[in-house]
Amino acid sequence: MSKIAYLEQNECLLGSATVRETLTFVAKLQLKESDAFIKERVDNVIEELAMSHRAHALVGDGNIRGLSGGEKRRLSIGEQLVKDPNIFLLDEPTSGLDSHVAYSIITLLRQIAKKQGKIILATLHQPSSRITAQFDRVSLMAQGRMVYSGELKETLSFFATKGHPCKPMYNPSDHFLDIISDEKTADCFADAYELIDAKRSTTANTNTSTSSSLKEEKIAGSGHRAAAIVSWFEQFKALALRRFRQWWRDPVMLVSELMQYVILGLFLGSLFRPLSQNATNGLFDRYSAIFFILGFLCFTPMFTVITYFEVERPLLRKETATRMYTMSAYYLAMSMVVLLVETVLILIFAIITYYLTGFRPGADHFFLFYLVLWLFMLISETFGLIFSAMSPSTTVAIIAATGPIIILMALSGFLTTSTPVYYEWTTWINFFHYSIVALVDIEMRGQEFMTEDGSTVMGEDLVRDNLKNGLSLGANIAVLFAYLIILRFIGYLLVLPYRNAALQDDDAAAAKDDGANDKAKFTDATHSRATSSSGVETAGGSVVALTAMPNRAGAMSLVVMEEGKTD
Repeated sequence: MSKIAYLEQNECLLGSATVRETLTFVAKLQLKESDAFIKERVDNVIEELAMSHRAHALVGDGNIRGLSGGEKRRLSIGEQLVKDPNIFLLDEPTSGLDSHVAYSIITLLRQIAKKQGKIILATLHQPSSRITAQFDRVSLMAQGRMVYSGELKETLSFFATKGHPCKPMYNPSDHFLDIISDEKTADCFADAYELIDAKRSTTANTNTSTSSSLKEEKIAGSGHRAAAIVSWFEQFKALALRRFRQWWRDPVMLVSELMQYVILGLFLGSLFRPLSQNATNGLFDRYSAIFFILGFLCFTPMFTVITYFEVERPLLRKETATRMYTMSAYYLAMSMVVLLVETVLILIFAIITYYLTGFRPGADHFFLFYLVLWLFMLISETFGLIFSAMSPSTTVAIIAATGPIIILMALSGFLTTSTPVYYEWTTWINFFHYSIVALVDIEMRGQEFMTEDGSTVMGEDLVRDNLKNGLSLGANIAVLFAYLIILRFIGYLLVLPYRNAALQDDDAAAAKDDGANDKAKFTDATHSRATSSSGVETAGGSVVALTAMPNRAGAMSLVVMEEGKTD
């Protein structure tokens, strides 16, 4: 059974991973083999890519210094090679590269085709003459119809005999594009191609059998119809390890967020310290400190996850489209690592803020304070994830999330002495309200305050009515736990369609490919000479049928299309 790999035009790589880690991650989720076999396979691919000296280098992105453009393209090729495919489809693998790097990429592909006996097909944008010379076959297509398919060395002489000679010192690829860009000329050659193929047709039964077997091979070989290859637990381990490394190595994700928690903790602590036991000033300062602490923990984790998810979105689509892992494994691994990292960050923030501000002494009070902040921060982070999943971009997500959060803050009970009757119902769905009520209860209950006349009064007697909800401290914390679980589940339901959308795109591409074949009236004789028939989605969103592939390994085919006019 043939395995088909497809490399998209724009590489999508994780900047915080090394070359070896990137290939190992793919191998662990695509090859159901032992660790020793996977290590050997990865070593061989790194050697084939001529990247042994860069095996431990970070891939890099806008925040992390890493590989060059050509090295990233080689690594993208390596991600597909580690699966050991029989057929390799590439959509403009040289786009964005200079001529020297582009030539080295094509030379690498040719070496792989010859050395490993793989069939490689590629669409290229304005290839140079020396790049074109690296291919064995060329297929010319115009408006979704095959114009010519044959050995590259015979192409120029074929068109010369038909009245279309190539000018001296002229790039053959440009000459081919000139021919198929003329609608009348392209239609003439396409009609003749179809007529020749029709005459080569064998019996209907043979053709039907061949076409059916090829369709089955296409479905099985593409890797998009089978379930995830490795077990759920193996997926979870690989994803959790990658996510942890990502947090550890990305300065934006770890260092910048850690500095935010430390600096804001020091600022808030120094702003409100020392808290007075005065029944008037001390009460207001405590309310204000609690409100601003929650305000910081509301926006910081929410905006962090919104920014991060925008970066991860294309990687998630790419990897789930090939069923490298299930969405449940991804979501649980992400949630677990976020839980561990945020637990440490909020602990640091809570220690600085609680003791510098001068909140109520006692370990029991501190850990209750920390628990409420921990739940509140995770709820805020989940809110950011939900809005990210629903929004097409970071800007839209931030704008969409800010409004509801500000409304919840305004209705929390701090900004007004009483809540209007028509807004009272919102307190029962407002996690901000449950959090501020719980923190006020922890700080005020059982603590004595001094009034202006020198008498003492218990803190719980000073709390105004709109900062109470009739629930005990334990009940408020339980509501926050339930709130977190429900929101995480909603977040999972909203992230899940990203995988389904990727799979639907593949289904649409396959259906469109079949439609293009029907429209062009390609006969089954074409398929009888083919090893496979596959759909490739180009950058412009069109689907090109790659047919009439040579039935031999170790060959590279160049597909030249009339840009913007393929069906």
